[in-house]
Amino acid sequence: MTEATLITSKDFTKGTEDPVDISIPVGATEVDVFIDRTDLSDSRIALAVQGFLSLDNGSSWKPWGGFGTIGGTMTNPDTGKTETKSGMIFTLPEPKSKIRKFRITLTVSDTAKTSLKYEFK
Repeated sequence: MTEATLITSKDFTKGTEDPVDISIPVGATEVDVFIDRTDLSDSRIALAVQGFLSLDNGSSWKPWGGFGTIGGTMTNPDTGKTETKSGMIFTLPEPKSKIRKFRITLTVSDTAKTSLKYEFK
């Protein structure tokens, strides 16, 4: 499936962004959610992503995992290359369902420029 931008690159202010809901395509068993690290040069910035899952078309939501990262340059210890994204793969149940949704919130500790992207698999 194709990568898509959930929240376009912008300056986020301190706090939590409004949640963004995504309909899950039939057949998807995972969603890869990641933060673009390209402009995260300040190592004092902390970002947290929380995922929520709905199996009833958004009527109810369950916490479904999350991840966090800090700004600054991150180097992959195996390759020595600079990492351009930080993220997590969330497993999705009931792949035949047509009424699944995934919700994501982003919280930042201070002003930070980034984007949030996802890809269903």
